[in-house]
Amino acid sequence: MKKVFLTIAIVLITIFTLSACTGGGPTVDQSWASNEMLTYSMYDSLVNNGTTKVGSVSIVTTTNLTQEEKDKVSKADTKVIIEINKDNVCSIKTTYYTRVQNVLSLTREYDDLVDDNNDYTLSARHDDKNYVYDLTYTDTAKNKSGKINVGSSNYTDNEFLYFYIRCYDAESVPSSIKIADPFNDTSYELSCSYTSGAETIATETELGSVICNEITINRAESPVGTGIVAYYLPEKDEYKYGDYALIKSVKFPTKIVENNVSYVLNGFSASK
Repeated sequence: MKKVFLTIAIVLITIFTLSACTGGGPTVDQSWASNEMLTYSMYDSLVNNGTTKVGSVSIVTTTNLTQEEKDKVSKADTKVIIEINKDNVCSIKTTYYTRVQNVLSLTREYDDLVDDNNDYTLSARHDDKNYVYDLTYTDTAKNKSGKINVGSSNYTDNEFLYFYIRCYDAESVPSSIKIADPFNDTSYELSCSYTSGAETIATETELGSVICNEITINRAESPVGTGIVAYYLPEKDEYKYGDYALIKSVKFPTKIVENNVSYVLNGFSASK
């Protein structure tokens, strides 16, 4: 479990300098309707050759924040709740408050279904150039807090990486991204590359199989390890969703591959 979810700690849980792939500066826009839900089936290639579902992911996004939420995080215009469940291994729930693609704060609750002593809550915020955090464990001897310099702009975090990338024009995805790792009091730099119409992805939705753009994400520094691959819907009229919504849901991931674990889209909805 530690190995499987190290990626969630380095990408789908603990990712900064931005450099556009093309000149002139990238276009960055909100890519979700006011209310959006994405759900994914989780597969592990080490379990029955990846043919058996071993967990699920749910991502709920809203821009309809309550007054209490606006008061709590004054600049926030979006809340994203990401729940990851791996059967008999662990469950993770992270709540992000963001300003479009910029993460302002987060709270993550990690439940280890094997050893309760590994359970923790992470609270963090982006303050000027710093990622300021508190880690609270069931085993209080492991509690810690601190801050990590990640820069004053172009900051993203963990599971939100895939939404951060989504806000950019496909050909202008960030070529370099930094995220904080509060478990080791450091930060990691990732590099990204883009391929248009790279592969036909078989979803578990009414979309069926779709030709998708591919974003490959690698550690920019040693140890590089195995890269992550995310496939996104192309930004075409037939793939824009959100009844009566001023901003449509576009470019959401249809499949994400992290080492031996894959997440395949099995449901989506978008509305005003």
